[in-house]
Amino acid sequence: MKYILDFDIAAVCISCITLFLFYERKQRRFGPGESYGRIAWTVLLSSVFSAASSYFANALPGTSGAATMATVTLFYLFHNSIAFFAAVYILNYGGLLPVKKTMRVLLALPWAIAIAAVASNPITRLISYVDSANVYRRGPLFFILYLLSTLYFLIIIAALFFKRSHYRKSHQRAFLAAALAPVLAALIQGFNRGLMLECFGASVSALLALITIQNASELMDGQSGLYHRESFIEFLAGAFKKKEPFTVLIAHSPELADLQGSLEMQNYRALVAQVSKWMFQASGAGAAPSWVGTGVFGLLFSRRLKSNPVGDLALKILDLADASWSVGSLHVKVPFKVTILQCPEDAADISDVVDCIDQIAEVARHSAHKKIYTKFDFSVGKHKRSSAVAAALERCLERESPELFYQPVYSIARSKPFALEVLLGLSLVNNEQAFQSEVLSTAEKMGVSRQLTELTLKKAFEWHAANKQELAGIDQLQLRLVSSMCLDLDWPRTVLKTAADARMDLSKVCFEITETTVSRFGNDLAMNMELLTGKGVSFALDDFGSGYTNLVKLAPMPFSIIKFDKKIIQPGLQSNKGRQLLEGMVDIFKRRECAVAAEGVETEAQAGMLALMNFDHLQGYLFGKPMSGQRIVEALKNG
Repeated sequence: MKYILDFDIAAVCISCITLFLFYERKQRRFGPGESYGRIAWTVLLSSVFSAASSYFANALPGTSGAATMATVTLFYLFHNSIAFFAAVYILNYGGLLPVKKTMRVLLALPWAIAIAAVASNPITRLISYVDSANVYRRGPLFFILYLLSTLYFLIIIAALFFKRSHYRKSHQRAFLAAALAPVLAALIQGFNRGLMLECFGASVSALLALITIQNASELMDGQSGLYHRESFIEFLAGAFKKKEPFTVLIAHSPELADLQGSLEMQNYRALVAQVSKWMFQASGAGAAPSWVGTGVFGLLFSRRLKSNPVGDLALKILDLADASWSVGSLHVKVPFKVTILQCPEDAADISDVVDCIDQIAEVARHSAHKKIYTKFDFSVGKHKRSSAVAAALERCLERESPELFYQPVYSIARSKPFALEVLLGLSLVNNEQAFQSEVLSTAEKMGVSRQLTELTLKKAFEWHAANKQELAGIDQLQLRLVSSMCLDLDWPRTVLKTAADARMDLSKVCFEITETTVSRFGNDLAMNMELLTGKGVSFALDDFGSGYTNLVKLAPMPFSIIKFDKKIIQPGLQSNKGRQLLEGMVDIFKRRECAVAAEGVETEAQAGMLALMNFDHLQGYLFGKPMSGQRIVEALKNG
């Protein structure tokens, strides 16, 4: 039987083109796709030895059978590795590659059996052999090679169908097409044994994967020409999965970020392109240089490199402070600051690295004199904390189950609590607790602060109505009114409806409004406050002294209580000048017939001084920490 070499020769040509494009165009060579090169090389070598073995087999019996068997053995060694490498590539891409050593051994077992069978074939003659008549023939266990390759094909199909959520739909389709091409080629070849199609099918699959899965265009930032932030995070994921140490270098230029607003768009893009090109050339393709934020570059370095270029590159980047970049007729300088993180020592996972990237602009402002930052300059873990709070907040809104706490506000004249401040908290999955300021800040970022406030009002009003008898000595429930609530000019209607539904006495409601909200909403806020004041609702200016309140703006506002923030209470009590300043501010508000309250009171000495300064109310741990509704009721019962 004569073998047709045409498709093998075509496979060699396609494989050469594929490898050229992969290396020359710097196609995707990082993250889950970094093992693609191994597949492309294996397909090329398989095609070369397939063509060679077919040539020698066709020349039998006129040529040596040893040459035929040598090329056949090499062909099967590479050809039967393609399915295994493809399975590892696809599983790794979806984050499904086993981590445990035992599972990895099991995954590699069929491949190891095939390789062992092929390597021992010259002795066993079970796969193929050249008979005494110098004719090439298949052995009795030839089918086992196809059987073992089929196992990996089934693993790939199972991953793409049963774990489809791990893959993008476009990538899922591309992987499926790439997996089916060699199978279809093998089926056609089965009906015409002389037509060598398997390597051709494999080379087509490799090229298809290069064009679709390995295509770097969807991973690149259009402005810088480098990998974008999402790609960088994907590369980080791959690096952490390897469980091997690596280094992250973050280069940040505040000047490059600031120039975005002062240069013309065309000039700014040209500047970014110049700096990015330099960064790519200086770091080398192996560092996966990425544009991870405005003026922020991220680079990954493996510690397996024979030489560690991180330190040298950091010095080169710092030397950019003296470089001048030509942009049109302008010459600008873009000095950099550098952060080096040794992973996993300095950053244990992706979120820790992202924390540093997101905080770098703020760190640069606070440490303008520094050129090199370490992990100690960042609040590593902030991102994880924010994510945990956001997840807990989503659960809270979905279940309509806010965790409300109540802190007593002590009346000096009555010598007992006269009000309860309603505080919002959240229990996180790691048994930590998030308190009101953090929860409200997260809600603002998520755009759900109004929804959260309405839910808090509803639950607090219902709780008060259910415990009306036990709360007979409490004149007020003090609740924070967030800024986003005030964006709606008709928010008083929401308050009135919620109170009516819960049968809440509006004379018991006191809304706390911060200085920032007052400065932002001015006259419209005053009008709505007057409307609710006419219904019996009272208002307190919260956290006075934490911002920059204009006392003139407060004049038309119907505040009945001014709550001094602990940020000015505690420092103010520590000096004569501070105490005089507090007394002066108290006197101003007393003349406006406002009651004044001090927050953050922790000691008897502080309480005594504040009473002498003519404060009306005191709040702080000295008089009680925030407690659940049940506990505060019990505490009030027991006096």
